[in-house]
Order: sequence, then C-alpha cells, then structure tokens
Amino acid sequence: MNHTDTKIIVDGLTIRYQTYGDNSKQPLLFFGGLPMKFFSMEANEQVDFHFWKKVFAKYFYLIIADNPGFGESDPPSKIWGFIDYAKFFNAFIKQIGISKPIIMGKSWGGGIALTYAVSFPNDTKALILVNSGTNEDAHRFFVKTGIAITKFFIKIITLRIVPMSIKKYFITGLLNIPREKINKNTVSKYLIMEDTIFDFETEIDHRELKMPLILVWGEHDFWAPVRNAYKLHKDVKNSV
Repeated sequence: MNHTDTKIIVDGLTIRYQTYGDNSKQPLLFFGGLPMKFFSMEANEQVDFHFWKKVFAKYFYLIIADNPGFGESDPPSKIWGFIDYAKFFNAFIKQIGISKPIIMGKSWGGGIALTYAVSFPNDTKALILVNSGTNEDAHRFFVKTGIAITKFFIKIITLRIVPMSIKKYFITGLLNIPREKINKNTVSKYLIMEDTIFDFETEIDHRELKMPLILVWGEHDFWAPVRNAYKLHKDVKNSV
C-alpha cells in the first residue's frame, strides 16, 4: 500500500497529512474526531482510522490530516468554528492538487465535513458522516456537564504553580500534541483550542446538502446518539 507522510504550509499554518493508496483513484478526505487520549491511547487523528485504512486504500486515494490545532498541525491564531476549518481544507485540497473528494467526518470531525459539503458543494463528490454530532447535542445535559468539567481542569492547568509536566500531560491527552512541542512559549498558543473544540454547533443547514449522504452509526454511541442519524436521514433526501 502506497503511503506518504507530509507537512506543508497552508494559509500560514503547517499541516501534517498522510495519504494511502493510488493517487489516480477517487480521493477521500477524512476528518477525525477529538483526540482525547485520556480515554483511549488509540484516539487520535492518525490511528482513529486504523482499521479502515487498508480497506479504503484499495478503492480510494485516502487522505488523513491532523486538523489544525491537533497532532502535528499548527493551531490557528484565533478561535475557529467549523466554517473556518471548512475554508482551510478547501484551500488545502487545492494546494495538494486534488479535486472533488469524497468528504468523510467522524464525531467532531463530522462538523467539519458537514460544513465543508454545504459550503463547497461543487468541490464535494459525496459526504459520509460517522457517529457525527448535531447542533442539538451541544445542549444535552451530559455533553454540557463534560464540557464544564474539562474547562475546569483547563483553568487549573493554566495556573503558574502547576508544573510544566502536568501541563504537557493534559495538553497531549486533549489534543494529541507531541510532548516536545509543549513549553512555556507554546502553552498559551494551544490553549486557544479550548473554545474551538467545545464549539459543537455548525453554522449551516444540513437540509441544503445537494450531494449523496451516507450515514454510518453505532447503535450505542453515547456522545452522538443514533437518533442523530435518523434525523439526518429524514431531513436529507439523498441519504442512505
């Protein structure tokens, strides 16, 4: 299986992305969810897709990027919403020379994928959402409670008395940032992601989707319940 691991600069940000498979095939761009390595050592942008890489690479030119602010991609200099990520990745695909990719998003990355597809319909072949959140999820009690607890810990680690080792552990666990990139000068740069990752609401209407939509859901997903899929399927005519 052909594989590349590359870093390029897009709109002033360094972004790391990996490709799998033959670049002459239909491109498929995958947006991963929140890394959250506290819950799973496998939960990050690169290995989140581990079991599907080989399968998808047989039929598509698979592209997996570290979303800006996660992994080895630079964080934005201001708070981003999903529309900012969508615009960034539209510039990204043009820069790496692909056109009309299938867009696939999992969990939080589904917000990027959905916003991208609605915002750039002429640059989207089809949309695949995997256990993706919806705007309604942002107002669920358990989601709001989880956000409040995490924000509390973020406030704690910003205190000057907290050792850098703890800051590194927390930021690495939350964003999958390599530990060596975290120091006194970069802590505040990455902490801007606090307001970015907890913004679950998209600024678009999913009913405007014009391309085919494939919905893939786990029946027992706690954070993105399967009712999200049924609602999307009901609202979007071109969905399966």
